[in-house]
Amino acid sequence: MNAVSSNDDYLDLVLKLNVNRGGDRRAPHKPLLLMVSIAKFLQGKTGLDFKEVEAALNPLLLAYAKDSEPI
Repeated sequence: MNAVSSNDDYLDLVLKLNVNRGGDRRAPHKPLLLMVSIAKFLQGKTGLDFKEVEAALNPLLLAYAKDSEPI
């Protein structure tokens, strides 16, 4: 993969992010995880702890992916 060198490159990567679909069900785990990661980064975090991410991600999965299983 080539190095990301501009905001447009980041935006392009985000737009290409795959959201898994099974029939008419979607599994937005990746976009939601990206949002949690960005939020933690903006809060000054440089690393992600699984338990902390799990606590932030599970309510989002319940709200936006009702057919998906929480992690």
